[in-house]
Amino acid sequence: MLRELITDSLREVSTRVHRAAIAATAPSGWTATERAWSEALFAALLPAEGRLPGLATLDLDAFWVRYAEVAPPMLRFGLRASVDLLALSPPFVLGVPHTVLGLDAAAREALLDQALRSRVFLLRQLATTVKLVGLMAYLRDPGVRARVGEGS
Repeated sequence: MLRELITDSLREVSTRVHRAAIAATAPSGWTATERAWSEALFAALLPAEGRLPGLATLDLDAFWVRYAEVAPPMLRFGLRASVDLLALSPPFVLGVPHTVLGLDAAAREALLDQALRSRVFLLRQLATTVKLVGLMAYLRDPGVRARVGEGS
């Protein structure tokens, strides 16, 4: 009985430590500014359209926990770098003296569109990384998958 109690306690502590480590690598472990930047970029990537919800309206907590568990470290690093650099890129891409948070929704969409079509490989890759992870998060939502499945 005591052995089972100790084993269960150790398992619970191990699970808590594991989840804390995951939270530190997921966007929930990012700075408040980085989270705001990522939310702005993801909202611009997939706004609500027709019967499909926008990415910003979905609860992505479970996705970020799973992402932190299975995504390779280079992708996790790459996403954070991509969000940071894209958030600071509007002066260079759009010619406006703002970060992504200072742009309206249309300008944010234009930023991503121009970055994805840029002749500069690094800029295209930054936007592609955000797009890839954003689409993984979007299609991980069961409601989105059901609605997309109804349309086919």
